[in-house]
Amino acid sequence: MNRGLLLLSALLVQCTILSAETTITSNLQGFRKNDVLYKQQIEYKDPGRNGQNVVWDFSRLSFVNENYQVKYLEPVATKPDTQCITNIEHRTKYKYILTNDSLFLTGFENSGSRLSFNDPQLVLHYPFTYQDSISKDYSGTGIYMDMLYVETSGYSCSVADATGTLILPEEDTLRHVLRVRTQQEYLQMTYPKECSPETRLSYEDSASIASIDSMRTADTDTICYRTETCRWYALGYRYPVFETICNHSHSIHDTTEMEDIATAFYFPSSMHGYLESDPENVAVLDSLIAADAAAQVTPETLLFDYNCYPNPVRTDLYIELLLDLPSNVTFRVYDTAGNLEFTQQEGYYPAGLHYFTLNLSTLRFGDHLLHFIVNEQMAQTLIIKL
Repeated sequence: MNRGLLLLSALLVQCTILSAETTITSNLQGFRKNDVLYKQQIEYKDPGRNGQNVVWDFSRLSFVNENYQVKYLEPVATKPDTQCITNIEHRTKYKYILTNDSLFLTGFENSGSRLSFNDPQLVLHYPFTYQDSISKDYSGTGIYMDMLYVETSGYSCSVADATGTLILPEEDTLRHVLRVRTQQEYLQMTYPKECSPETRLSYEDSASIASIDSMRTADTDTICYRTETCRWYALGYRYPVFETICNHSHSIHDTTEMEDIATAFYFPSSMHGYLESDPENVAVLDSLIAADAAAQVTPETLLFDYNCYPNPVRTDLYIELLLDLPSNVTFRVYDTAGNLEFTQQEGYYPAGLHYFTLNLSTLRFGDHLLHFIVNEQMAQTLIIKL
């Protein structure tokens, strides 16, 4: 039996709430009761680099599954000075609390499993700006399929690590997008339900306790997880418009990682039904139209957005380049001492989105600087060669 499945479903929908290009606020991005939206599962794609002026092209990905409804409810039971909200999807209830401007995940449950965090997971703190980060240890206990007792403990760190332009599967293009990347590392230990602490405490004689401890030691299964979740949030939308999830695991006795999950979800803008009762975000969407029409280009304005992946890279590095104007394009790679290692002149390209590949197989292992030279402008990013 794969005893590591319990927390994987939680990873699919642990929602970090973000906002605009620089700052998020609870009134525009906070959970609201009775909000409903839908997401569609699509194939996974590497989320690419961090930083500013990033272009993310998800327009060519294939759909995997149908729409999933996402609903937010206010529980009957509330706590003083604390806002409680429940997120329902995948036939699972995810329980959150907002207290002192911090949003925490306190647990989840479905027909076969439940998990409660006695030390909850920090999801977000308001306000939150580009390059801000939050981190916290968390731990919890629960039951899996009414057969196994579960203990988990780990560490979560979220960073608002990138801004740029997002091209969605229906080829809608959204600017003023902020990405948050969440890294989690945690242990999950499972053992028979009859060996749980509650069962152990119900016995007074040392022989029975010793017997239970022996069963637990023999049947305990401990797995280490490492999960990266990226979510993209666009101005005018309360909830994310795109997310990717990649999970790896390994046994405590074997550090060789296996990829368990690599998938993505798309939240079509037409299915953010809550906007009908969200005048604050509708006003933001209306203001964007006027702002884009009045925008002026200055000499400091970068006239291209770019992305590159995978990083670290072994052989081929894939580049996506969104040009505002027709441009000459050149790529140069330097070592960290500033020595030029090679140049790849691509030539002249019209405005729009273009794709390139750099073969980096001959580079030495370690850090390198990749320069993007577009007409007279230049940007650079750090590349790690494996």
